[in-house]
Amino acid sequence: MNVQIWKWIGLVVLVVSMVCVISYADKGEGKSVTLPDAVKNAIQKAYPQAVIGNAKTEKEFEVFEVIVKQNGQESEPSIAPDGTILSAETKVRREKLPDVVAKALSKAAEGAEINEVEQSITYAVIKPVKLNAPETTYETMLTKDGNTCEIKLAADGTVLEKSAWRKAECKDGGKEGDDEEKDEQKVSIDQVPPAVKATILGQAGNGTVKEIEQETRDGKTVYGADLIIDGKKFEIKVSSDGKLIDKQAEDKND
Repeated sequence: MNVQIWKWIGLVVLVVSMVCVISYADKGEGKSVTLPDAVKNAIQKAYPQAVIGNAKTEKEFEVFEVIVKQNGQESEPSIAPDGTILSAETKVRREKLPDVVAKALSKAAEGAEINEVEQSITYAVIKPVKLNAPETTYETMLTKDGNTCEIKLAADGTVLEKSAWRKAECKDGGKEGDDEEKDEQKVSIDQVPPAVKATILGQAGNGTVKEIEQETRDGKTVYGADLIIDGKKFEIKVSSDGKLIDKQAEDKND
């Protein structure tokens, strides 16, 4: 009788463990994300011994970003709902780099300290698909009592998105500037998109990333980062797709 009870306990533990593997917490909002069967199968096939960590979906596209650990190594694959692995990022130790890459890296470093190396492999890309009928939306900025709010509506009047009201920051004697930065918020390097992270770390080199701000300009997301390189302070601007928009050295008097 005791043996049978232990068998039932073991079965319950196994079921609970499987449920925990299927559902993961979204990094940013703490919401549960359930992975489609095709995505789970793709992970199990690509990482057969992996322990799966956090998972989230991108706002623009339904893509699942999952953290997995296999043989002591952490990877972050991006997977489409049909199970197609789009890309995978993995931290690689210098001694594990291919010889040609290691030699090129050492030459490019010119004696500088080489920090963590991240390998990125792209398996597939998301391509635009022509819609059967065009979709029209309208976006505008609302202003009330010194606060602003961004709103997006469908052609039938449905409110698709509406941001929280925020204090308006004005220039030129209270008049709002055309290039004014909206919805600024501080974020960590792990909270920015992979392409943005790669650009920021690439620009920093062996320097230090002091602070990152996510900003909204004319409805587009831009990331600003303060870098300390060889004792000098630089400020860079990076678009959401990882393109370097601007890089300036700040004056010592600033």
